[in-house]
Amino acid sequence: MTLENAFNPKLNALNAVRLLLAVSVIVWHSLPLTGTPHPAPAITQLLGEGGVDGFFAISGFLIVSSWMRRPRWWPYLQARFLRILPAFWVCLIVTAVVIAPIGILLSRQAFPHTYVTDAATYVVKNAGLRITEFGIAGTPTNVPYPGVWNGSLWTLWWEFLCYLAVLAHSASHGSSNSGRRSPQSLPDASQV
Repeated sequence: MTLENAFNPKLNALNAVRLLLAVSVIVWHSLPLTGTPHPAPAITQLLGEGGVDGFFAISGFLIVSSWMRRPRWWPYLQARFLRILPAFWVCLIVTAVVIAPIGILLSRQAFPHTYVTDAATYVVKNAGLRITEFGIAGTPTNVPYPGVWNGSLWTLWWEFLCYLAVLAHSASHGSSNSGRRSPQSLPDASQV
């Protein structure tokens, strides 16, 4: 089997495995949000850290595969931008305009008088992927992580930096369409 075949999404189950690992990460990270303590360290390492490590390892292979299929910097970056930013921006806006207000109303707290400006600040300051504002107007409160509406968003900054690292590594090694090796000349996956 060649590397091209190993990374072909039609011929492997990497996306299905990655989805399973992502679900395990979501379930694992939901434990502290509900106040449930983590189990023994061995189980924590296997189920919690293994899901995160496995997800990022497979994602790394898929990103490198994306570069190998089309080793040009602008289409590569454009695909990464389009993969992350639109959904990220929608998430920020929905959090600020829908989820946080509903959370405040359900908690029966007084609506903060600075909410509108703080919600706008939350969206604008975080729009560049680097999360600097976790809460909006001091909310949420009375939760395991007060002042944090979506604690997992910080990971997207690091994910994007990994995309840039793949680009920088490939560029520093002279990877381009003209220097691209044909799939037939790539090493067999069993030899790697």
